[in-house]
Formats: sequence, structure tokens, C-alpha cells
Amino acid sequence: VKTGLVRGLGLKKRGEIAGETDAIAAINGGPFDSSGSATGFLRCDGKKMASNATGGGCVGWTKEGKAVFQRVEPDADWSDVEHAVGGGVTLVEKGKAAADLDDQAKDARTAVGITARDRMLYVVVDGGMTMAGLGRLMKELSCMTAVSLDGGASASMWVRGKPASGIVGGGDAAVANALVVMAKDVIVFDDRDAQFSCQPRDQWMRDGRS
Repeated sequence: VKTGLVRGLGLKKRGEIAGETDAIAAINGGPFDSSGSATGFLRCDGKKMASNATGGGCVGWTKEGKAVFQRVEPDADWSDVEHAVGGGVTLVEKGKAAADLDDQAKDARTAVGITARDRMLYVVVDGGMTMAGLGRLMKELSCMTAVSLDGGASASMWVRGKPASGIVGGGDAAVANALVVMAKDVIVFDDRDAQFSCQPRDQWMRDGRS
């Protein structure tokens, strides 16, 4: 399993982005303006696309696919990673939830974290949660480090094999960039019917016959 960062040309829905990359899941990435330009740090294919004006927390991936979490200062390049997205706040550091997070304003939230065993967690909270509450949640999920991504109307998760549009929680508002999860030889079971989908060919099978 590997994670990729997809920067859309303009604004696209997660299902569209995931379909173009043959992903098995996708969440919204960093913040952006109405034109689709990133307003938080964004680095794609080794090229810096946008600066981090606030110096907030970011998540990046090296060429080898290793996830790295870091506070990226304004105008920093972060050339050590191939892909990176951020612009939110650092929620958890060294296994402890940040103490200075807002505990008043509630909104839909998206976060990315990593455990001590290098398990990546992609979390979307539908409805209202404070940033402090999100930090506590990521800690409870055993994250050693975690950062928030764009929230509000952008916060939702697309999962292949789910009913209808594949959206789990929230709507499917168009976003400028997304984190996608890809894997080889994935079988997505559909418990509503006696059939399942085989990737990457997406060939439907029933009763063992194609």
C-alpha cells in the first residue's frame, strides 16, 4: 500500500481524482482558494507549488515512500521530500496532544497521523469537533505525530466499494488536492451482493466465474 498526493487542475471531486489514479481511498488535502490554488504548503513531484504562510504542520513523503511530519516555516522549500501537503496545525508530537489547540470552534475535520509502528491513519470527522478534540482523538488512536488538513466543507473520505458515490461522511465538495491510497492486488468485497471487484482491472466476478 502506498500514498500519493494528487494536485487537480482546478477543482475536482474526490471520486473523480481517485478514479483517475485507480485509488482505493482518498481524502481531501490542504487548504485552497476559489480558483483552486493552494493556500498552504504544497509540493508535488519534487517541485514546490505553494508556500506555507502560517508555518503550520505538514506531512510529506520521500522518494522511497517514507512519511515525514514537520513544521514548515514560511517560504521554506522542504527539498528532502518528493510530495508534501499542509497548512493546518500540528495536533500530536512525540505521542502527546498539543496543549495550545483551540477548544471552542467546532467544524468537520481531516487529519493525518502515524503510529509508533509506522501505521498511517487518515481520519475524517463528520460534523463538529474542535481542533483540541481532534488532537485528543489522534492521540487516542495511538498517533505519535499528527497534523490537520483542510476542514469544513472539504472534509470527507472516498472509499472504493462503498455504496453510491463512495463518500463516507460529509459531502463530496470539489477540492484542489487530495491524498490517495493505492495498492496492488486489492479485492474489495461488497456484502450487499455475492460479487466482488478485483483491481487493477476492476473486473467483476460472481460465483468464481468472470
